[in-house]
Amino acid sequence: MALHTLAGPAIIASAIFSATVLIAGSTVSGTITDLRITEDSEGTKGYEVKYDYNYNNQLYHGHGNTNKYKYPELRVGGPVTAKLLPPLPNFGQQLIDGNAPWPAICFMFAFGVLWTVCMMLPFNLVYIAPYRQTNVMKNGKVCQGTITDKSVSGDDPTNYSISFQYEPSPGQYRTDKRDVTQDQFNIAKIGERVTVLFDPAHLSHSLIYRYSDYQLTD
Repeated sequence: MALHTLAGPAIIASAIFSATVLIAGSTVSGTITDLRITEDSEGTKGYEVKYDYNYNNQLYHGHGNTNKYKYPELRVGGPVTAKLLPPLPNFGQQLIDGNAPWPAICFMFAFGVLWTVCMMLPFNLVYIAPYRQTNVMKNGKVCQGTITDKSVSGDDPTNYSISFQYEPSPGQYRTDKRDVTQDQFNIAKIGERVTVLFDPAHLSHSLIYRYSDYQLTD
């Protein structure tokens, strides 16, 4: 899951890099070495251009896609124009002739953001939330609290929650809510006195010991 979560930021970084090449990159001239029309499984045609270009007296090879209107005008041995970042002249170069990269870049960026947002919930449930609870169990402070409310939400799956109030410091009261199992929900009583563990540095990281998935051992 960690790799899937990192895919979103990687896509965003790729889109930003491509945009940076187009906005701030240097323009170079190249020579076409190959032209090819490709077709995917859905019958959509692509117009691929391979070319050589020189930068700082060094020969590099690049490739990109043009459109169906520009493609007939191109010839092997003919000139093309590309953009590149001087620190990375052989990475992420962008063909200019007949190429329209901005829609693809915008789509990549939006997809990367959407993917990252969608993956944050399962990542939080699998990694972040258990780490926080474990940290509270190991290093948190202990105080007495009171169950103030119980609530049921959702249909499939049904979420069972318990609200509780505790006093992390004298005169300072705080109410938090935590999801519990159905069995824990049925046992809990409003007004019940419970043991609460919390992180003094992050008061939102708290739990009811009795209605948690953890048990302290020697």
